[in-house]
Amino acid sequence: MEVSQIQFNFWIFFSNALCDLALNFSIFLVIGRTGAVTIRVAGVLKDWILIALSTVIFPESIITRLNIIGYAIALCGVVIYNYIKVKDVCAYLHLSCLLTLFQTKSRRIGSWRKSLLISLCLIMEEVYPLI
Repeated sequence: MEVSQIQFNFWIFFSNALCDLALNFSIFLVIGRTGAVTIRVAGVLKDWILIALSTVIFPESIITRLNIIGYAIALCGVVIYNYIKVKDVCAYLHLSCLLTLFQTKSRRIGSWRKSLLISLCLIMEEVYPLI
């Protein structure tokens, strides 16, 4: 059995280091703007895409029933997380609209502005109920 020698290629090493730097910088920006949980959810999505592509590119790889159950559980977790996060954001927006309306009642502002604020709060209540 013959052992081949590994050759060092500077350009492959440099391009890999550059891609890694870009990845770390993008993760830093995403965490700064959204949060660490968003990176975890994106990591799960990345894993799904990798698994789907690997089954297409390498047809000899087999996905078992246990793998499918695991992916389904992860998918349910992502859906529940996004639902709760959107619900929290909508509740915050609705409460901030109501707070603005409450604060404007103590001040004298034009009736058309009050009507606009009341309409906005009612629309938000219809679209995003606090239930």
